Amino acid sequence: MAINETSTKCNTVLITIYFIASFSQAFFYIVNVALLIERIVFFEKPCDIALSYTPYIITHCPLGYTLLLLMLTQFSLAIERLIATIKFEKYERFHSKSFIALFICLTCTIPCLCILWAYQDGDFNHLVISALNPPANVDARLNKAYSTSLVLSMLGLLLVIYTETANKKHERLIGFSTLSGRFQLHENATTTRFISRILVFNLTTNLMYSSGVMVLKNVKFEFLKTNEPLFFTMRSICYLHPMAGFIVSATSIWHVSAKKRQRVKNANNIVMMPQKGKEGFDAYTQILNEQWSMRMNLK
Repeated sequence: MAINETSTKCNTVLITIYFIASFSQAFFYIVNVALLIERIVFFEKPCDIALSYTPYIITHCPLGYTLLLLMLTQFSLAIERLIATIKFEKYERFHSKSFIALFICLTCTIPCLCILWAYQDGDFNHLVISALNPPANVDARLNKAYSTSLVLSMLGLLLVIYTETANKKHERLIGFSTLSGRFQLHENATTTRFISRILVFNLTTNLMYSSGVMVLKNVKFEFLKTNEPLFFTMRSICYLHPMAGFIVSATSIWHVSAKKRQRVKNANNIVMMPQKGKEGFDAYTQILNEQWSMRMNLK
């Protein structure tokens, strides 16, 4: 049973978009910090500490776009893995370029439209110190955007948990008499488990930050009423969370490397066995017994 190119490409495209968004968000966060340090070091008048118009747009818009891109890519990965788990017997033979185009549209086009919608009345001439702060006159639309992203994050997290549970059930209950069938199910399980662990971390992070923004925007705390700098700092920290990009990138690279080694080891264990002498006879007998036991359990 060969792995179909369409299903593999769909998964690969989504993961590629996800990592590009993570690295891009981390890059623009570094640019924002560099601009802030430069103004702190060289400012002469109090107004010099404010971020100018052009650097603000160039830095802030990509940060907002990549944040939405990450959220929707995570949600798309959750849906893709759910479909792969439910239809695991047919999914790898599925042929459709429209399927890939649909996910690309969901992850790349919709965030761009959301940014244009949310910021259409935004005043980028409003003085800000950090590019993490949104422009003026966008609070109402941002509240709706964050409410939607919060719901999607919760739904995506539930989908991931269900997918992980269903996948473990398949591993326990589904038996294949052919080597390729067993290997295919193992590959699907490994991919789902890898994506699920990344999504659980990211979706949980998104839930925390989105909740923090909603609380800071809509709940008036007594200790923040008299401490405007503290309120500004907390709101800036919660509005965008590019530090997650650093953590996720490093963690994911390590996880991919470990899974690659484990994948090679598992494949070797499946397809390699002693062929001569007593060890070869024992290995062949063990395989026959396992297949016979598997058939009896299915009956």
